[in-house]
Amino acid sequence: MSSQGFPFVGAMRNDEIEPDAGKAYVFRRGLGRWTHLDELFAAEGDAADRFGRAVAMDGDPTVMGVPDARKDAGTPVDGPAR
Repeated sequence: MSSQGFPFVGAMRNDEIEPDAGKAYVFRRGLGRWTHLDELFAAEGDAADRFGRAVAMDGDPTVMGVPDARKDAGTPVDGPAR
């Protein structure tokens, strides 16, 4: 997926913040090669949130799915995640 030519790659099982908290990576293609630009993650991400499981774009806005986000120690989030 890409927004304005910048592909996003979701890594829902990334463990850098918490086990399976997830991340998404942003790339750009230039001079015949891909360059890693940035990493996106939930600032208050928890284990098993799986940030980046889905990516949706409509013009400029990009939305990252966080399907297993929890609000308070095991309580499912109602509505948009954090």
